[in-house]
Amino acid sequence: MINGAVKFFEQSYALFKNGVTATATSNDTAVKYILDVSRYTEWISIGSNDLTVETLLVTLPADKTINRIFLRDMNLKDFTVKYWNGSAFTAFTNVIGVNGVSTSGITETVYARDTAYYEFDAVTTNKLQILANKSQVVDAEKFIGGFVVTEEIGTFEGFPRVQPVANRNETRKIALSKRAVIQKSYETNKVKITFKTHPYQSDLDIIETLFDREESFLVYPCGGRTGTTYFKVEQKNWRLKDIYNVQLTGGLKNEYEKGVYTLGFNKSITMVEHI
Repeated sequence: MINGAVKFFEQSYALFKNGVTATATSNDTAVKYILDVSRYTEWISIGSNDLTVETLLVTLPADKTINRIFLRDMNLKDFTVKYWNGSAFTAFTNVIGVNGVSTSGITETVYARDTAYYEFDAVTTNKLQILANKSQVVDAEKFIGGFVVTEEIGTFEGFPRVQPVANRNETRKIALSKRAVIQKSYETNKVKITFKTHPYQSDLDIIETLFDREESFLVYPCGGRTGTTYFKVEQKNWRLKDIYNVQLTGGLKNEYEKGVYTLGFNKSITMVEHI
């Protein structure tokens, strides 16, 4: 069940660069944008309204076992996601959504958030279907910024200090007047996590797994939770749509608190966005 701690996932299995394809009943040429990691691209329907069902079909080059799905930065109110079981598109089972709410399959009729996240019993498939029925504004064009299909690597049991940093990567020049000329580029993010006297072996196992792997992975700071029950204010890096493809950078210091082996561990890790 969703517990709100930081979560980690395999790199999305639904990436255009890895041979995944997609089709859509309208604006088919733009549907590939749901299969990238950019926050600046999207699929948006053409000529749609609340009486039009937009069907998106995502095809993987080979079967993958999945247990997590995101629809990131979208405006869908009424929609369904199913997987191909070899003979028909089928509903997912034992589905848990945002804030730990149980749902019947991935089917929504009054969804009001900009990102949907689901946990469910693992399935093996090579095709997924999105039926987009209605948008959150009546008769508006429907759009989806990203479709993430993945497996969970792990969720922290404890709550270390998490320090995300968003950077616009600006260049700066100083004019003769001593005023600055600043040009900003696309946003990138990094996440620093600090453990102090941390007691959980399971969290250490996750860190070491991430350190040892060659492939990038996904980090989800909010852990699938949102709202004032869990966060005093909503801010960048902690929103539902803030999931990042990252890799660990730097060394891994392995220290017990005060050198006492029966105490918890101290550690800092840094993750940076990865292409």
